Amino acid sequence: MRRFAAILGFTLVSLCPPGASPAQTTGAAPAPDTTRIAWAKRLLLAQGSVDVLTEAMDSEFAAQRRTNDKVPAAFYDTLAVRLHTVVPQLVDSIGVIYARELSVEDLKALTEFFQSPVGQRYSKAQVPIQLQTKEVAQRWGIRLAMAVMKDLVDDGVIKDFPQ
Repeated sequence: MRRFAAILGFTLVSLCPPGASPAQTTGAAPAPDTTRIAWAKRLLLAQGSVDVLTEAMDSEFAAQRRTNDKVPAAFYDTLAVRLHTVVPQLVDSIGVIYARELSVEDLKALTEFFQSPVGQRYSKAQVPIQLQTKEVAQRWGIRLAMAVMKDLVDDGVIKDFPQ
């Protein structure tokens, strides 16, 4: 079950919008004010963040359910129900991060974009884009790892591919 919890945690992180990790930031940004937080929440709402997160996680849970028969179906069912009730809390927490990193002007401009027709289409395309990108990146990573392993075998650094 610990392994599944780790996978779930990784899944949550991988579904969040990209950006610098706390370790990559230089210095602490000041705490955002309530106006910035309010605009950040408007932006996340305009992006359809709740729908994007729940759709992506539902898809990931379905994939894990198909590949991991050791976890009972009741777990996935209960997890999905609970996810749908608590994901707004995650969005609120992410909103604080957006408010800390972006100005009110930037948040307003982004909100206007995501409320536009092209912004709405972009938001709706995010889950399929992320899922397909993940698949491409996994295949690419496997090919890269295999090429490195082959080079190490050819150079005599290792004797054989690990099993």
